[in-house]
Amino acid sequence: MAALQAPGIDVLLLSRDRTVLFGPTDVVNKRLSVGSAFAASRVTSAFSSERWSDGKDYFTVMVPSVGFADLPSFGWSLLVRQNANDAMASTRELIRAFWFIFGAGAVVALVLLLGAAQWLRTPLRRLSEAAEAIVVDPGSRPPHQETRFEEAARLSDALAHMQSTLLGRFQP
Repeated sequence: MAALQAPGIDVLLLSRDRTVLFGPTDVVNKRLSVGSAFAASRVTSAFSSERWSDGKDYFTVMVPSVGFADLPSFGWSLLVRQNANDAMASTRELIRAFWFIFGAGAVVALVLLLGAAQWLRTPLRRLSEAAEAIVVDPGSRPPHQETRFEEAARLSDALAHMQSTLLGRFQP
């Protein structure tokens, strides 16, 4: 039975009356009253998650009959348990890492979107400022020659043409 032990995993051998014959020293020779001990002799093989008498939650696997070589099972059952916090530690770490990476990706995406919005806004801002300046003073500085977008370039050319037309009308 000792060969079945692994770090963090307890193997308990139960008699027919739920007394622990082999296992952790704090439960040896004690009768278990947890649900998995009651179910161990009645089910084929099962898995449960429950709180044990030490106040900790464990994942438990029940094996209803245990035999070795030619020996009969004597009505003994086997329980294999692992502390739920220990079992779920790697999953919690994975979830924590996921949310950290997700949050960092969201921040990077927002920064990139802000940069893209600024890149899109610049020619439109320059064109609207040039149009407002032309309305106030047709002789103001000509609009910036936009080349970033076809539509912005066309609007820039149209504003320049409109400004030159307005200047031609107001000059003697």
